[in-house]
Amino acid sequence: MTYQQVQQVQQARPHGGGKWFEQAWALAGPGEQVHGAADGDLSDLIRRVPRRYRRPDMRLGSERALDAVVGLFDLLDTLGDLFESISWGLVRSLRRLLRGRALRGGWQSLAGRFVITVRSAAADHRNDDVVLVSTDRRVLVATHVRGRLVPLGELAHPQLRRVQVRHTWISDRVDLHFEDGSVAALEVNRENLPALPVRP
Repeated sequence: MTYQQVQQVQQARPHGGGKWFEQAWALAGPGEQVHGAADGDLSDLIRRVPRRYRRPDMRLGSERALDAVVGLFDLLDTLGDLFESISWGLVRSLRRLLRGRALRGGWQSLAGRFVITVRSAAADHRNDDVVLVSTDRRVLVATHVRGRLVPLGELAHPQLRRVQVRHTWISDRVDLHFEDGSVAALEVNRENLPALPVRP
């Protein structure tokens, strides 16, 4: 971090922050001001991304070769998806009756693409860790790996229309409302709420 960036961080800290606030400045462009970095997880009510919507595996050929040794891995993955749908699907359906759907708008909506982006950060498409970095220009979508922030994508401010905090005594749910009317739910603890990009 340059001396100027350190000064910017110290000046901005009272307006928000979050655990990843200082690291978030490394993702910002020249002259871009970071307002907060809210750490959370995708809601466990969001099911696994269907195969047809998963992003291609971007690992090196040598890394992919380990997975390709036997087609058994693919079969086990498919069986795992089926088991999750049958077992956890019932529990998820009951919880959905009380809390509402955690993903609305489908996989091709802004919310769906947001979830795909986050989940695709892991080779098995199961990543749930997300950090929303709010700047004066945009909202950066990142995850963390081994204590470091890794950028995944970005949203223009108008695309994220509203953040609705729906905390209860048993849930830290926060709903992201997107420009196209779609919704994706996160779990964001109370300490991170001031760092969220926009609030009602």
